[in-house]
Amino acid sequence: MSTISGVCKWCGISRPTFYRALNRGVLTTKPRGQYDVQEVARALIKNGQAAKGGHGDYASKLALSEARAALAREQTAALRMKNAVTRCEYAPLAVVQRQMEMVFAAFRGRILSIPGKFAAVCEMRSRAEVELVLREECCEALEELSQPYPGAGPGGYLKER
Repeated sequence: MSTISGVCKWCGISRPTFYRALNRGVLTTKPRGQYDVQEVARALIKNGQAAKGGHGDYASKLALSEARAALAREQTAALRMKNAVTRCEYAPLAVVQRQMEMVFAAFRGRILSIPGKFAAVCEMRSRAEVELVLREECCEALEELSQPYPGAGPGGYLKER
């Protein structure tokens, strides 16, 4: 049994090389002074031969496995999104934006028309009557805005061009 310094000296490697081998999983961590020189030498030689033979070491195989798993997760997420779009669970942002612009434009027009439309009607009426007339107009405007637009598809949504 030997220390890290002894193993490095016997194998002809530096301490950083030894620690890189530990981090990559080529060597296993042992208690202080418990490294077997022959075991370490065999592991380093086996790792070097595998790398030269194009087979890579344990760490590269692990990285490739993790990359494949990440790719599979991304493909699964992309397929879920595609299926959700096919089922009309999501709408294109441009369509939603166009619909909201139309709703706000209609709302703005209706609200701005109320004062002129009812200025003469509310003249010489009590506060309660004016409130009732304006409330009815507001409810009518909101009801109109809740209806689907002409040319809208199923569910009242506009189709993307």
